Amino acid sequence: MNNYIRNFCIIAHIDHGKSTLADRFLELTKTVNPRKMSGQYLDMMDLEKERGITIKMQPVRMVYHSENPKSEILNPKQFQNPNFLNLNSNVISVKTGIQSLDPRVHPVGRAGKPEDDSREYILNLIDTPGHIDFSYEVSRALKAVEGAILLIDGTKGVQAQTLHNYHLAKSEGLTIIPAINKIDVASCDLDRTYQQLKDMLSIDKSEVYLISAKTGEGTPELLEAVIRKIPPPKISYNQKLRGLVFDSLYNRHKGVIIHCKIFDGVIKKGDKLTLIKSKSDDKVIEVGIFAPEMRETEKLSSGEIGYIVTGLKSVGEARVGDTITSDFENDRGVPVRLVEGFKEIQPMVYSNIFISSVDSSPLSKNKKTSDFDNLKEALYRLAMNDSSLSIVPYQSPLFGLGFRCGFNGVLHLEIIKERLLREFGVEIILTPPSVVYKTILSGNEVSLYHPSELPQGKFPIMEPWAKLEILMPMQYYGSLIKLLQQKRGIPDANSLLTNTGDLVLVKYDLPLIEIISDLNDILKNITSGYGSLSYEFCDYRESDLVKLDVAINEELIPLFSQIVSNSDRDYQAKNLINKLAEVIPKQLIEIKIQARIGAKSIYSRKISPLKKDVIAKLYGGDVSRKRKLQDKQKKGKERMKQFGKVNLPSDIFIKLIK
Repeated sequence: MNNYIRNFCIIAHIDHGKSTLADRFLELTKTVNPRKMSGQYLDMMDLEKERGITIKMQPVRMVYHSENPKSEILNPKQFQNPNFLNLNSNVISVKTGIQSLDPRVHPVGRAGKPEDDSREYILNLIDTPGHIDFSYEVSRALKAVEGAILLIDGTKGVQAQTLHNYHLAKSEGLTIIPAINKIDVASCDLDRTYQQLKDMLSIDKSEVYLISAKTGEGTPELLEAVIRKIPPPKISYNQKLRGLVFDSLYNRHKGVIIHCKIFDGVIKKGDKLTLIKSKSDDKVIEVGIFAPEMRETEKLSSGEIGYIVTGLKSVGEARVGDTITSDFENDRGVPVRLVEGFKEIQPMVYSNIFISSVDSSPLSKNKKTSDFDNLKEALYRLAMNDSSLSIVPYQSPLFGLGFRCGFNGVLHLEIIKERLLREFGVEIILTPPSVVYKTILSGNEVSLYHPSELPQGKFPIMEPWAKLEILMPMQYYGSLIKLLQQKRGIPDANSLLTNTGDLVLVKYDLPLIEIISDLNDILKNITSGYGSLSYEFCDYRESDLVKLDVAINEELIPLFSQIVSNSDRDYQAKNLINKLAEVIPKQLIEIKIQARIGAKSIYSRKISPLKKDVIAKLYGGDVSRKRKLQDKQKKGKERMKQFGKVNLPSDIFIKLIK
């Protein structure tokens, strides 16, 4: 049975056609009824279909009848036979130690004989996101498979996430099958893409499959390649149960549902289940597979991917990356080897979330307890389905109770906001995205999750830095370097400028805040849309930074505070105040907005008050009557200046982000 299982995923840069290719595989394997089939079928959320991007990885089990598999994988007996090792072979898998043979000479099967008969294969596919904000989803999927299809858009060529995902898959020792998509499009440049694959990834033209995920051209051959090239999972039915939690979700009726890959042993309904890291245990209520909807089965065995319904109710009891085993072995005192290599995700961006007030003003303290409870439940349920979302309760002097949340990036933040509204009907206020700074207070290192937490005065501030890779046409190199220097970038000392024909790969160290703010948008502008980037956190570095405060009508608004480079503070102050002047609506009183460093104002703007023509109703008559009405209006405005409050719209933070 195990020899006929193939676990694989599709990895690519965003918008290179992963979900469309998955659609063709579903059609080829007749997994979905044609009457129910729709575009991007595995993108289950409406938000994914609307934006045209994959947000959550989605597993699916397909059954495929191969007429002539001709496997290129040696079975263990053949691998141990020295006669086989002298054959003309070119690849030995780092992860499995399985050697690939030239199928024209040695098409071998399960028993070492030519495998020309038809076979039924179980194909477990995981469709993964392409946007960098969801790269953690990709890393989790790679832990649960033995191979990956590396998909490249032939009209765009190799891009930053192509490189990033390729190296992730290689580090896991996976078998990689490269494929160029969109060969039906007139602008597809195969020669250029071939050259990029050879220069940057050392992939030869002969290894690459040509497909059109839209029309289906070449997809049957690609699916056959999955069977021939990707090794089956290793099995050990008699060992202790050991599996990996690579995803999970919360169901109101069933509780916590674990998505898992079984490495050793067997699990079935009624068994005891233990999660080693969280030290949680319960009885298995149901096991099953993804078809792609959840379908109950009798058991899950070694090598299989599926789900486990547990009785767990707490969101912290089934963490992604945990190792599952059975309660029986745990009681015997026999230690279970953890599934290693899963790293805890570190959020890149932080923002504070509060419930939207009844009077639409974020400064109002009139919050309903029930609204806060709804927000709390919604966030924790989202966190159950999205392990990269971190949540910590937070108390604000202006907004009251809320949560400090960590995200993978600004897109991830926007997606969570949309999901809160669509799935739970919760309207929220978001503070502008920021990163975690560090400083020394009273001799101790302190993390600052928001600039408002930094006291007045001079303190050494350390900020997070990231390693940045940008891939783009050579003609934009000069403009890019100028931009990176403006963003306080430093060339990566351990890498040389890599020029691959028409493309250049630039590696820089950059403050993380400079990347998440607007770097990607500016990059797309200066490279006419051809540039792409990827990045990962590297370390903290002390920088010349200052705290920039905002005052509205002489009242400090802490949630608008920012930490900025001292050399760039004037530009940042002007930019922030001008943005605020655009998004704050006119009111009956004059609004003065100031950017301050300490007590010193370095830039300010005024928003003129709404004007009401009090003499419009007068037609002729004594001019003194008009003056009397105008004087009365003037005195009223003076009183409003003293006692009036500025009402800020609840969506002001979202407008600032955009």
